[in-house]
Amino acid sequence: MIKIVIDPGHGGRDPGAVSEGVEEAAVALDISRYIAKELKRWKIDAILTRGSDSEKPSLTARANMANKAGAAVFVSIHCNAAGSSRARGLEVITAPNAPQATKLARAIVEAVKENHAASLRKKAVKTDQELGRGDGFKITVLRKTKMPAVLVECGFLTNDGDRGALTHKAGQKLLSVAIAAGIRSYLDKEVETMPDKPAKKAATKKKAATKKKAEADAALANHEKDKNEANILTAWDKLKDVFKDGKIKPAEIPTLLEVAAEICDTLAGLLLVLAVDPKIKAILATASKILADLAISIREQLPKIQGAWSQIGGIMRDDKIEVREVPELLEAISNLVEALLSIAVPFIEPELSDDFAKLNGKLKRAIEFINKVTGKTRKNRGPLIPL
Repeated sequence: MIKIVIDPGHGGRDPGAVSEGVEEAAVALDISRYIAKELKRWKIDAILTRGSDSEKPSLTARANMANKAGAAVFVSIHCNAAGSSRARGLEVITAPNAPQATKLARAIVEAVKENHAASLRKKAVKTDQELGRGDGFKITVLRKTKMPAVLVECGFLTNDGDRGALTHKAGQKLLSVAIAAGIRSYLDKEVETMPDKPAKKAATKKKAATKKKAEADAALANHEKDKNEANILTAWDKLKDVFKDGKIKPAEIPTLLEVAAEICDTLAGLLLVLAVDPKIKAILATASKILADLAISIREQLPKIQGAWSQIGGIMRDDKIEVREVPELLEAISNLVEALLSIAVPFIEPELSDDFAKLNGKLKRAIEFINKVTGKTRKNRGPLIPL
C-alpha cells in the first residue's frame, strides 16, 4: 500500500497565523484530517504528523517521520496571512530544483482549479526562494524529506472570503477532496517512474495498475454509497427540525442553507463515483460553495436584520405611526436594507448593488433632513399617521 504523509502545520503553543480569532494550526489540522480520509478511500495509507492541536513535532521530526515511513510524497498543509486583506488565494510551495515536487504541486493546483475548490494566486506554484524572504530562507520540511514534498498555503486568513471558506465545514471538505484528487492524480501518473522505483516489465506493470485501480474504485464506490446514505439521512433530520412547525424562522435560514450545501456536496461526491459529466459535478461544487458562503453572510447579518425588524414592528403598532417616530422608522428600514445588501453583494450584478447603495444613501439623507426639521419639536408627541 502506498504511504502518504500529510503534515498539519504548526500546533502546540504555536497557533501559526491568527486572524479574527481563527488559528492556522486548527484549520490546517481539520483540512489534513479530511485529506487523509479521502486518501484512505482509495486504499492509500495517509499518515498525519500530528493528530491534535496539543502536539507540535519539530520540523526535522516531521521530515524524519516521512523518511522513516518510506512515504511516496509529503504534503504540508498551512494557511497564509498578509498585511492587506485583499491578498487571497491558494499556492503550493516546493524546494528549488525538485522536478517531481513541481509535478505534484501542479497536479494539486489543477485539481483545485477543476473542482472550483478555492481561488488561486496569480503564480500558484513557486519555490521557497520565490517567497521574498531572503536568499537564505529555506523550508525545512521541503529540504529534509527524501520524497517529493510540497507545502500548500490553502488561502489567506486575513481575507474575509478565504477565511470564511477555510473555517466552514463545506469549504474545508471541498478543498480537501480537491487536494486529495491532485495527490492521487500525481501518483497515478508519476509514482512508477520516480527514480527510486525499480523498472518493471510493461505487461506486469499494466496488469498491476489495472487491478489496483479496480480495487480502489470498488472500495471508493462502496464507501461513497454508505457515506451518501448517511449524509442524506442527516440532512433530512436537519430539514425536519427546521420545518417542524410548518414555518421557518429567520434564525433558521443559515441552517437551511448549510443543509442545502451539504446536499450539494453529497450529490457531487455521488456523481464523481458514478463518473457523471465532470461539468455537472463542478456546477454542484460551485453551488455548494455559494450556499455555504451565503449561510455565513446571513449568520453574520442576522442580528442586525432581527434588530431592525423588531424596531419596525414596535413602531408600527396598531397600524399607526407617531410623527416623531418617522425618522426612527426610516433609520430601521435603512439598517435593514444595509444588512440585506451586505448579504446580496457577492451574488448580484455590481450595477444593481450600486443602485441599492445609492437608494440607501438617499434614505439616510432623508433621515438627516427630517431630524433637522423636527429637531425642535420631537420631544412633543405628534399626531398619529394612519397606515
